[in-house]
Amino acid sequence: MEDESFIRLSTADELQQAGFVVLEADSASEAIRILEQRHDICIVFTDVHLEDSMDGLELLRFVASRWPPIRLFATSGAAAVTDSELPSGAKFFPKPYDRASLVSAFQNALR
Repeated sequence: MEDESFIRLSTADELQQAGFVVLEADSASEAIRILEQRHDICIVFTDVHLEDSMDGLELLRFVASRWPPIRLFATSGAAAVTDSELPSGAKFFPKPYDRASLVSAFQNALR
């Protein structure tokens, strides 16, 4: 989930071209609703800054506690996030991120 719609759409398009099925959410609340309805989600990718009841880091912690097998990724252009702020195993991509590197990280996470 990316907070900027243009970046979210172009990243989703690139991931789809790489063979991923992409579900988009406009908020942490919507992401949680999707996760509760679907059992085939393997990766959650979110911006750290979200305008919702929880920010991206809180979302990742919630997902990690409720759905431990899901691989977690975060991004931000405004915040530097350390490994200690992320749930165990989560990865951070500072903006602007290289989309090819993101695709590669997603592919590696699913191996």
